[in-house]
Amino acid sequence: MQEEVVSLGHSMLLGTRKTSMTLWQLQNAVINVSGYCAKSETWSFTYTPPTQVLTVELIAPPDGSVLVTTPITLKTRVTSNATAVEDATVKFYVNGTLVGSKSDTSGYASYDITRTPPVGSYTRYATAEKTGYKSGKSPTWHFTYLPASFSVGEYNIRYISG
Repeated sequence: MQEEVVSLGHSMLLGTRKTSMTLWQLQNAVINVSGYCAKSETWSFTYTPPTQVLTVELIAPPDGSVLVTTPITLKTRVTSNATAVEDATVKFYVNGTLVGSKSDTSGYASYDITRTPPVGSYTRYATAEKTGYKSGKSPTWHFTYLPASFSVGEYNIRYISG
C-alpha cells in the first residue's frame, strides 16, 4: 500500500492507495495551533480511469482496388485519441479468415499476402489489441484480384486495360 498526503492549508488529506488508481481511503486531518490533530471518519471510493479505445484505419490497398500482381500488401494504422499506438498486435482478415498478425512498431502495421489468390473479389478488415486498451476493428473494405493473365480450364485469358 502506498500512502499519499495532500496538504490544504491547515488541513491534510491522508490517502491510502491499495492499487494504482483503484481503491482510495481518505481521511481529513486538521492540526490546530496547539499541535492537536483531529481526524475525520475515513471515506473510501474507487476510481477507474477511462478505457482508451484503439482505432484501426485501413491504409492499403484502397477500398475498391483492382490488383494485378502479388504480393498484396495489407496496411493499417492504429491510433487512440488520434495518437499513434506502438506495439499493438494487428490481425489481418480476408473474407473473414485470419491470414496473419503482426506487432506494430510505430502506429502502422502491414502484412504481405505472398501466395497468389484465385481471381475474384475479396473483403478485408483488421483488428488491433494491446494491454490497457479496448480492442478495435476497422471497417470492411473490398478489393479484386485480377492478374494481367490467367487460365480458366483450357483457356488463357489476358487482361488488357482500356
